[in-house]
Amino acid sequence: DNRPQHPSRKLVEVGLFEYRMGDGSILSTASDMANYMQMLLGNGTRKRANKETRIITKEAFDLFTGINHKTKKKGWYQYGIDTRKHDAIYRIQHSGGMVGFSTDMIVDKANDIGVYVSTNTPYAPHRLVTSYIFDVYNSLKSDKALPEIPSIKRKKNKALTDYTGKYQSTDGEQLEIKIAKDGLEIVDANKLIKLDYVRTVSYTHL
Repeated sequence: DNRPQHPSRKLVEVGLFEYRMGDGSILSTASDMANYMQMLLGNGTRKRANKETRIITKEAFDLFTGINHKTKKKGWYQYGIDTRKHDAIYRIQHSGGMVGFSTDMIVDKANDIGVYVSTNTPYAPHRLVTSYIFDVYNSLKSDKALPEIPSIKRKKNKALTDYTGKYQSTDGEQLEIKIAKDGLEIVDANKLIKLDYVRTVSYTHL
């Protein structure tokens, strides 16, 4: 229960997971996210049946997204949303994940389109999916050939020998890491513990 899922094992239902930090983890649906993206495309408004309803004020929307942010930076992080600027074209985006899921959202203001991807696994390459959907949309819009399906390019890991050796904690406990047949293993009190590969992601607020 305290380890990431292993590809060789069956999927299990994730129970209630409490997280006491200032995180999102909002339970939502695809329809809700579509409404949310339409609000972002509408600069804080939502259109339905030819009727436009303002959800948040223009000033609050500008503060939230930083659209009128006077900066030369190509990207910045405002109040919970990531805004990117490409040749005066704004994309509002955010990604995230928790135990059992990961998501990604990109809203393209210039082309009036939003894409949302949700997966039932952490560490999914969802940005590849959302970017590919945008590429397909632009290709169809300009009557060009469809782009090739992207492939996942993993960075080369350090040599396993970089991790081998004996380690000691500040209170004197020792363990040893050795190369196994298909990876690394820990030798702890003559007990072998196989190590699994886990991808970690770090984020930097701009």
